[in-house]
Amino acid sequence: MKKIAIGDKRFVITKNLIMMLVMLVVIFIAIFAWYSNNDTVTASGTQISAKSADNVELALPVKSGNSYVFPVSNNSWSTEIDFKESEFFKDLVKDITSDGEQFVIPNFKTGSIESGREVIAEDVWEPGLSSKEALINSSALDDDQYNYISFDFYIRAKQKSISVTGESFLAAGSEKGIKDDGTIGEEKPLVGNEIYRKSTYGGNKPEKSFSSDAIVGAMRVSLVGAPVSSVDTTSSPVTETISGNQNLDFLWLPRPDVHLNTTSTQNGWTLTTGVHPTNNPNNDSTYMHSFFFGKTVSNTVKKGLEARKYWDPVNYPQETSKPSDVTDSTVFRVSKTLNDNDLGAKGHYPTLGKSAEIANDAPESSKGIKFTAGTEPGDNRETTGYYVYKYTLNIWIEGEDAEARRSMNKGVFNLELDFGS
Repeated sequence: MKKIAIGDKRFVITKNLIMMLVMLVVIFIAIFAWYSNNDTVTASGTQISAKSADNVELALPVKSGNSYVFPVSNNSWSTEIDFKESEFFKDLVKDITSDGEQFVIPNFKTGSIESGREVIAEDVWEPGLSSKEALINSSALDDDQYNYISFDFYIRAKQKSISVTGESFLAAGSEKGIKDDGTIGEEKPLVGNEIYRKSTYGGNKPEKSFSSDAIVGAMRVSLVGAPVSSVDTTSSPVTETISGNQNLDFLWLPRPDVHLNTTSTQNGWTLTTGVHPTNNPNNDSTYMHSFFFGKTVSNTVKKGLEARKYWDPVNYPQETSKPSDVTDSTVFRVSKTLNDNDLGAKGHYPTLGKSAEIANDAPESSKGIKFTAGTEPGDNRETTGYYVYKYTLNIWIEGEDAEARRSMNKGVFNLELDFGS
């Protein structure tokens, strides 16, 4: 058990590698299309963890037989946690389109090298398969066939309000100095001759050479959660009661500052970095979350797709060149591109910017949940009086984004989420 310290109010979710916390992701996506049923995304060496110096704590569900139950013991709660133990953060996923809560696999018609295949909006669609669903069901045939990573965790705190803090970021591996062999070296930009993981697309000239790490531009993260109002420890297995339904509380486009420019020939593809709404030649497309929402005809028929676009009204007010066909979303956030002159340079990347509150609705009954005392020496944490929330973290490659291409093969990520109260 690690010593609990009171101080900076935040959590860091990330991957542990040689005294640093990083997340390495190797990408394999369709050549000419944003999506392919047969292509996968590989996350290698994952060891996702959370860390904080605060009285806000995280815990994973506890495995009990074939079930995963509420973590009753204080031993399960910590300011540092390894999410790999969830068993649902695995190596293989595929790209998909989503609003952060509904995950959709559409059908396509043939496209070009430049535009990729096009979604058939009037056609039937299938719901995406999460890593949790694939690995918890009775079939072993789909264990490496899921479309997005998804797993549950809990947060407890003495304060009712929980936020994702503005320090959260998604950095490309190059920007963190992650070399091809996973060791840490010099921080490098995404464009030029001296880059890690050079894409086979683009040209040989420095201005046309770019790193596969630019796949960060297609990354999306969402949190779906609800308060835990009570827990029955007398039942076997332990059962929890959720207050209301789990709702989408946070949808994040972390890297609006990179954009893949495609042409009719792959050696003509280029990458633009340092993109900002005021200097964006692509009609602000990198600052919008474009996706397809699936319609339901009946319990057995899912047909019809609606193209939607979200805008972040907090970090980018409407007067900042918001396109007319885009809808404001109360839960959608785009990283704030501060220090515009530095964007695209080595070691520089945007952060979330302003904190985003994701919860403030736990009932008072939540504070009545009784935990068992910790058994580690010096563990004097209280066993009651916490506001408790349950969340599902979803991570995916958004197929509607320009960077969801095979040109981003073997891209590397460094995801860091900070939670505070």
